[in-house]
Amino acid sequence: MQEITTDLGTHGFRDVFFSKGWRVSFADYDPLSNDVSTIHKMEKHLETDEVFSLQRGIVYLATAGKGEHVGPLVVRRMQGETLYVIEKGEWHVGIFQQGAAVLIVENEAESLSRSAELDGETLAKLVGNAS
Repeated sequence: MQEITTDLGTHGFRDVFFSKGWRVSFADYDPLSNDVSTIHKMEKHLETDEVFSLQRGIVYLATAGKGEHVGPLVVRRMQGETLYVIEKGEWHVGIFQQGAAVLIVENEAESLSRSAELDGETLAKLVGNAS
């Protein structure tokens, strides 16, 4: 058995394990990249799905359809013991609160992705209204 401990001194997104074309990554709160006040874009992956699992704290997943451009935003507060599957081509972004962390599983070759600028003020309003 292999045990992997994430580096608690590093914040944000980091890969922690690779196997047969897949990777497991860990992302935690980073005030410079995933706080509602600093988020400025959404992304979508063009080749494969991506899976998120809440590890601790409060994280919201915002999605915005699969169109060429970002569609209407839907924001969900992540719950424990639930896998959130972001489908191939679906616009998405994670919004973290201090102390929060998620585990991410995706194809390691997922290099074909797009991003679109997003109005952080809109996200802040939606997170405030999310259940």
